[in-house]
Amino acid sequence: AMNKFFDTHKRHLSDQPLQVIHIVGKSNMDGSDNKVKTYEDETLSYKQVAYIENMDLLYKWADKIIARAGATTIAELFYYQKEALLIPYPHANDNHQLYNAKAYVESGRGTILEQQYLNDSDVSKFLDQSTKQAPTSKREADIQAILA
Repeated sequence: AMNKFFDTHKRHLSDQPLQVIHIVGKSNMDGSDNKVKTYEDETLSYKQVAYIENMDLLYKWADKIIARAGATTIAELFYYQKEALLIPYPHANDNHQLYNAKAYVESGRGTILEQQYLNDSDVSKFLDQSTKQAPTSKREADIQAILA
């Protein structure tokens, strides 16, 4: 549901210039063997990939994270101190992802948006809040390193 939402709504995510790397998992790449799918327009550079080998580079590059709330993701967010919009997987055992997300929200760096309420407006609000931006050329070079 989350992958489909972002793929379908990518053009409406923000009014600001935005660079997105969307990790969708191998089963959601339509047999393209982890090749990058790209969509670009005047304000959006959206790259969809099955898997990222070097998550360290990705976390250092990203200003904001939108993710599920599994234990590993939460640990990485604490480590990298990233602002995150967390969308807990609603079918997780004992709803543990919601509890993980709440722990991150208590740190002051997270926001929870439950999947059933996923919408353009809340995602845009999160993305459009003040964000530091590096020069585009540097960021494009970083993207190429991340996707290598």
